[in-house]
Amino acid sequence: MNILSPYLEGGNLVINPHFLSVTLFKEFLDLISPLRNHLGMVMLQFEYLNRQKIAGLGEFLDKLGGSSMNSRESIVAGVSL
Repeated sequence: MNILSPYLEGGNLVINPHFLSVTLFKEFLDLISPLRNHLGMVMLQFEYLNRQKIAGLGEFLDKLGGSSMNSRESIVAGVSL
């Protein structure tokens, strides 16, 4: 599942229900928890987000900030657009 792409590509643009999913991100962090002492940060790399996929930077930041993606104090997340 892809939480970093707002749309699943399949001929047509279809809303991805897992985009910035807090639940899936927390599951991912739980899975990599044995590596925490070896990680500097978790980099979230997003595809090109044009206006068909997201209205603009404000909406993206609202979704990213509102999702509490970086809610775990022991994990530092970076964002690459």
